[in-house]
Amino acid sequence: STAADIWSFACTMVELATAKYPWASQLDHVSNPMSALFAIKKRTDAGEVPEIPKHLPSTCVSFIAAGFHIAEGARPTACVLLEHDFLHMSHTPVKGKDWAKEEMDDFD
Repeated sequence: STAADIWSFACTMVELATAKYPWASQLDHVSNPMSALFAIKKRTDAGEVPEIPKHLPSTCVSFIAAGFHIAEGARPTACVLLEHDFLHMSHTPVKGKDWAKEEMDDFD
């Protein structure tokens, strides 16, 4: 679903900010990808989400946190995220934003 894509995007943001995959410190003992998937599923079933780096601006933390809602229905759509303050911090418009919003309207 697109909600899973939003979760994945939040994970990518964490990885970009830390140069480590989400839950890296909690999963360093895991020896294979299937074990990692099981461990992540167990954590999310318990309501845990990956740690968001504290050094990021608060608007970025908010942006990432929005993608980490456990309940898929609580996660914002891509169109909603396009309006998030984090994407509007710069005085330079995000190139292609209007095109992306139009394209994403088909998925909402």
